Amino acid sequence: MFTACSQERHLKNQIYVYDWNEKNPIKTVSLTEIKDGKKIKVYQKNVDIKKQYDSLNKTNYFMLVFKDAVQFQINSSYELKINASLYKITNFKMMSKSQGGDIMYTINNEPQEIGDDNIIKIQAAD
Repeated sequence: MFTACSQERHLKNQIYVYDWNEKNPIKTVSLTEIKDGKKIKVYQKNVDIKKQYDSLNKTNYFMLVFKDAVQFQINSSYELKINASLYKITNFKMMSKSQGGDIMYTINNEPQEIGDDNIIKIQAAD
């Protein structure tokens, strides 16, 4: 009997936001999950915002932890709103193992890649 190995990966319930203008403190955060064009759930309560330091890249970032979300789904799209900034996180695609096995996606139509850490990372808009 042959059992297929699942390639399914689950994304952590965290988003890292790099290069946020600290003169404009993060006051409001909401994340909307969208599936098949319909809003499924909005996460705006129980969001931890923690300032962290990336020692590899030698830069600060904000870690957003959505406590009400167990994990993010790659078959959904998301809209992240931080204060007045909106980030559309869409088009998740799992690459084959021969292509590295990473997850490709877009933020505001810009291609991005999720590595082995399973965390969405965003470069903040100025």
